[in-house]
Amino acid sequence: MLNESRKVFIRLPDDFDKNKAYPLIIKTDGNFNLANWDKALKALNTESILNEAILVAIPNQFFIDTRNRDLVPPYARKDVNTNPRPKHETSPEIFGKADLFLAFIEQELLIPIRNNT
Repeated sequence: MLNESRKVFIRLPDDFDKNKAYPLIIKTDGNFNLANWDKALKALNTESILNEAILVAIPNQFFIDTRNRDLVPPYARKDVNTNPRPKHETSPEIFGKADLFLAFIEQELLIPIRNNT
């Protein structure tokens, strides 16, 4: 989908059981605050279903406009200006490709995780 290598961080519950179903949290901007996310999930009371969640954190790639590419839907405006976009700024390559990022998550990330956990 994305034609690139991506690191992914996966946090399993302390008492992970391969035969049990778990809630799944997918975190974009996955290279930030991972320790805080882990602490927050562990701090939830024992009755919370999220206490036993699997956390999949997808870091950003660090090159120009990658975050916008991954998280902004196709044909969304990059700016917040309320004026119409000029015709010379309607080229599809300047818009986000969140549809491809979602396809990566659904087809290239979740299926192997489901098959290996």
